[in-house]
Amino acid sequence: MTAFNRSTLRRLQKLPQLPAIWEGDRRPMPSPPGAECILWVDTQQQIVLAVEVVPQGSSAEAMVRVLLRAMEQPSRPGRPMRPQRIVVRDRETQFYLRGALQDLEITVEYAQELPLIEDAFASLQGFLEPETPHLPAQYEEALTETALDVWRTAPWRNLADHQILAVELNRWGIEKFYVSLMGLLAVEYGVILYRSENSLRRFRTAIASQSRQEQLEEAYLQQDCLFLNYSHSDGEEPVGDLASFPISEIEPIFGSLHPLEGLRASLDEEEAQALMVALNALQNFWSDHGRKLSPDRFPALSGEYSVPIPGEEGSLDITVSTLPEFSAELFAIPAADPESLDGEPRLHNDLIPDGSWVIFGSVPWKVLDHLSNLSLLQGSCERFSEEVPAIFIQTSRPKAKTLIEKIKAANGLAGIGINPGEVPFFDEHYDLLIARLGNDNLYLLNDFPQDEPVQIRCRRRWEQNSKKSKGFCALLIAKGVTGMTKGQPGINDFVAAFIAPVLREKDFGLGVLQLLPDMD
Repeated sequence: MTAFNRSTLRRLQKLPQLPAIWEGDRRPMPSPPGAECILWVDTQQQIVLAVEVVPQGSSAEAMVRVLLRAMEQPSRPGRPMRPQRIVVRDRETQFYLRGALQDLEITVEYAQELPLIEDAFASLQGFLEPETPHLPAQYEEALTETALDVWRTAPWRNLADHQILAVELNRWGIEKFYVSLMGLLAVEYGVILYRSENSLRRFRTAIASQSRQEQLEEAYLQQDCLFLNYSHSDGEEPVGDLASFPISEIEPIFGSLHPLEGLRASLDEEEAQALMVALNALQNFWSDHGRKLSPDRFPALSGEYSVPIPGEEGSLDITVSTLPEFSAELFAIPAADPESLDGEPRLHNDLIPDGSWVIFGSVPWKVLDHLSNLSLLQGSCERFSEEVPAIFIQTSRPKAKTLIEKIKAANGLAGIGINPGEVPFFDEHYDLLIARLGNDNLYLLNDFPQDEPVQIRCRRRWEQNSKKSKGFCALLIAKGVTGMTKGQPGINDFVAAFIAPVLREKDFGLGVLQLLPDMD
């Protein structure tokens, strides 16, 4: 059984426990098919505290996740608290929750009927309307198969997202699609088809000049495009590179973005026709010219193709061409310095891949020498000690490659240090492990509770080893997070290492960072 980590358990134990009785249950949803709804309600206040739709058959952990949200971030007018009792109508769920919640002093009971839950589910289903089809029925099968053909071809292996292809349609109100391929970095896969050159240029300029999350979201919603993305068929983010999964587990996702409409996860008939014709033309172009293209080679190429029109007799003559000059213009758009937007240093939290392990430790010089002989070490320092303090980041091989590219693109690693952080609402204090890259941007690597004995020892060793190494440390990136060496990477797991100075709190200029709860 999965247990809470210490910091989470301590945070939950600080919530006030009140004599409340909550009911919880999960039920199949009529729409979308294959989904379940998890509800937690307060029987005394007769309010829904938390609700979440999950894939049918999700593990018992899903019930706990929604319960924690009900305790810490309940829907209004609920307030953060621990109930004294919870009641469920499934014996297995009761036994699981008893084990999971044993340190929170919450009594878990069983009842055959949950009246308030029944009323809540009945009300919820009354609001559910039949879901709008994602694709017109007559094109669904053909468009899905076309999308999977694109997946098999994987044109993003040869092009970066700024290398743009033009697909001339002159039909369905679309003169030309400007096509961007995503997937070279193995982070997200898809095909974005912009309806105008200006929309693509505005979007690239916007994301280069903004850094605040709300500004990036606004830039995203200002796009005018059709899109094809890919996800794992179970709805969960898979561990590892999506491209490593069999095609039977890959699911195409279609949709549209428009500044006045926002995001729409469906296509109408004309959009489905236009997208299918464009994708088929791209496939033909790639068959002819794909081998001539790469991230470093993007010459002017063009091809004309006769593509059948879905649902109609006859075909459409389509011209597909590369746009090297426009692509160079997009690539040259300068990114604004995030630090200059409000005059204050900004801490980013998007460097470490999801699912990674970040570990304090030290590394002998013989390991660094071995990596240096393999041309996997960047940076150097004098050898004042036999080992240097180190931070180990273990992830999957594809994500490790992406991480290394990000660090190198930012002119390498400029230093690593610890900065204090706190959560005033819960009176919690943390050590924030922060990296400064060569472009002066700051990135959070991990956070550790200051008062945990393990962290106290780790920080003490880090400081002692930093003195011995005269202020230098190492960052080692390893693969194998899903293998036998998870949490303990061996020398053959390391794929890159960086030597850099140890930074002090004053070097960051951040002060004590505060994480404040979202009271909305």
